[in-house]
Amino acid sequence: MLRATAVQLFRRERFLLNASGKVSAQTSRAASRATVLARWRGEPPPLHHDSSTNDSSAPQPIPSEDIAFSTRERLDYFLEYALPENWTVSERVFENFISIEASPPRPDLSDREATDNAAPEAKRAPPEASVHGLCITAFAYHRRVQEPNPERLLRSFVTRFEKCVQKCVVVSTVTQPSSTAERASHRSSAGSETPTAARAFMEKVVSNLGGSMCEITFDTITGIAAHGYCRTFYSTSRRHHYVVLVAVPEDEFPVSHLLVQRLVLGVTEQMKPDE
Repeated sequence: MLRATAVQLFRRERFLLNASGKVSAQTSRAASRATVLARWRGEPPPLHHDSSTNDSSAPQPIPSEDIAFSTRERLDYFLEYALPENWTVSERVFENFISIEASPPRPDLSDREATDNAAPEAKRAPPEASVHGLCITAFAYHRRVQEPNPERLLRSFVTRFEKCVQKCVVVSTVTQPSSTAERASHRSSAGSETPTAARAFMEKVVSNLGGSMCEITFDTITGIAAHGYCRTFYSTSRRHHYVVLVAVPEDEFPVSHLLVQRLVLGVTEQMKPDE
């Protein structure tokens, strides 16, 4: 089953990431573990600095076991996805596709008083002005796709996405081994500098689960930097395609990278009983 493969893949990659150290060369200073955990749990950010954070060392990613995930499904689109249990989910249903968006609940800051000792993370933009979460688009075709091309699908999505954000950069792209045409055009000039852990993760996902995938950074229209992954793939029946985008604030990516991986791997095709 694809879902079992995804779980096994995640368990292998978490050790690769921990062993590789630095995740992103573009991040000057990572958010504290306490801040990231609070964000994923929908809790108010800590007022004080995390004393366990050592600015001179690489941040340690938070294990996915620290966040409780639950599986959701859309049977009409043969889709399964896993989310933190308390995340807010919204769905928009159209004639032949569905858009699913999920993000942490907004923390209640009504009883929080800002202090001079508050951590920088606690004073920054409110949650609603940030970017954090998962977006899935599942599309149903009237007939089988004769030549499914997840690489082209990924390129098409990124082209449209660039018009909605600012400073969008595709750090690196990984495609299915059988798809080689125009592969180099998806890589930025910084592609050779892609961190080993992120690149290896994408290669494992594509190798084991198929589809195409890229690591992406961008700024929102409000100027907030974000970092994440985008993955595209087709169903086994070739009657559906899926576009998955996971993004978190840039300064939280090094610490939440394992959690981001968990979100990516949680989106899978729900196989029919006879498959």
